[in-house]
Amino acid sequence: MTTASRWTYPEDDRIASVMGEADILFLKNHGVIVVAPTIAESWDDPYYLERAAPVQLLAMATQRDVGVWPCTTD
Repeated sequence: MTTASRWTYPEDDRIASVMGEADILFLKNHGVIVVAPTIAESWDDPYYLERAAPVQLLAMATQRDVGVWPCTTD
């Protein structure tokens, strides 16, 4: 028995297939799953996500078209 198989659960493949190339997965009523190459990066994504959420709520509260900004990766 290998160490990897010891930590394999039935949900692993399904969650991995849903995540695809995403770094963050929102789980309905359960929070989020964050994956990253390092612990620092796995902390960074939800930190900025939490900071952006109230800004988005305020923008949506205006009931105006807030538009969608293009996603760029540099």
